[in-house]
Amino acid sequence: MTDYQFPQAPQIERAYRAAHRALEGIVSPSFSFVPEEDLPITDVISQFGSMVQEAELQTRLSLGRSVDAAIESGEWIGPHGRDTRHRLSDCQVI
Repeated sequence: MTDYQFPQAPQIERAYRAAHRALEGIVSPSFSFVPEEDLPITDVISQFGSMVQEAELQTRLSLGRSVDAAIESGEWIGPHGRDTRHRLSDCQVI
């Protein structure tokens, strides 16, 4: 058994707001979103999933080639181990 307790609402709100602000610095300038400071918490949470997806895409596009090079040189062992079928640089914007 664990002593884990689900966080209270103020802790959850602080975490979502901090994460949203962090994602704002990663998403593309062309990605449409409302800054965290202008939103009620319900909208921060509603917008969060699309912010994460956009940040992931931008990260893959920005870092993909350097991570792929590290995989091929054997310096990187990621979630797929040394399986080079999962290349980040294969990500394309549609």
